[in-house]
Amino acid sequence: MRNITLIFLLVTAISTFADTDDWDWGTPDIMPGVNTASGDYPGAFGDDGDLFKIRAYQLVIHNCTSYDPPNWSSTEDSTTGLENGVINGTTISPDKTEGFTWIDNALRRLSSPNGEDWTIEEELTAWDMDGKTIVDLDCAYNAAGKPLYGGYSLGGANYEIWYDTEPYDSPTKINSLGSKCMVSVSYGGTYLVTGDAADLYESTGSGGSWSSPNPITALNSGQPEKFPTLGEFDGDNIIAFTRPGNGDDIYYAFNGEVNIESTSLGTIKATFK
Repeated sequence: MRNITLIFLLVTAISTFADTDDWDWGTPDIMPGVNTASGDYPGAFGDDGDLFKIRAYQLVIHNCTSYDPPNWSSTEDSTTGLENGVINGTTISPDKTEGFTWIDNALRRLSSPNGEDWTIEEELTAWDMDGKTIVDLDCAYNAAGKPLYGGYSLGGANYEIWYDTEPYDSPTKINSLGSKCMVSVSYGGTYLVTGDAADLYESTGSGGSWSSPNPITALNSGQPEKFPTLGEFDGDNIIAFTRPGNGDDIYYAFNGEVNIESTSLGTIKATFK
């Protein structure tokens, strides 16, 4: 019993320390294989490294073809079930079985058996607010209650981020994040990246309680950085986002140090997943 207690205390201490670690992003590179002559926007990473992307308001997939060096197929694999709608913000779980999308001016659940064939499920009507449009979405899929975050545009440069947990019927505004409309959260729900259509910012916390956003100097370049997307890639933390190029191009960067998050079972993970 003494050894078991010691292990539990060690895990708890490490997990608590991890929540206060600095996040050290490396130098961004343009993402190979995924950019076209029009606007390309990252949506989510699968746990196999595949990239879900939104282009021309449709959801497509670029399969990961190599971990070292990182590379993705230039072929856009189509998805089914969403092609008749106009998609804005979308998030997909790392196992590619569930997600959420703002489609045809409504927030809807998604489900899939394989990550390619999607079914539009019920509408989350509490998120439909007059005069507000969701431009970005993400979910902390491994956190208790699966917190969902939506970035709203109110017109002009007026933005808000709201959140809720299952069953997503009473979203609340997160005032501490200020005027932001782009959002991505770690799978464990303790690290948040937001954007205001100019720069990217980071916060720590959980649920609806977050620290004031700090600019991510390693990623911000003076050009508009938008649509942050956090994920896991071959055991490393990865972020994708857009910069101006041929329309908007997708860039990516890795986290330069190991950051760990605990699950409800007390295990330790070395990535966002």
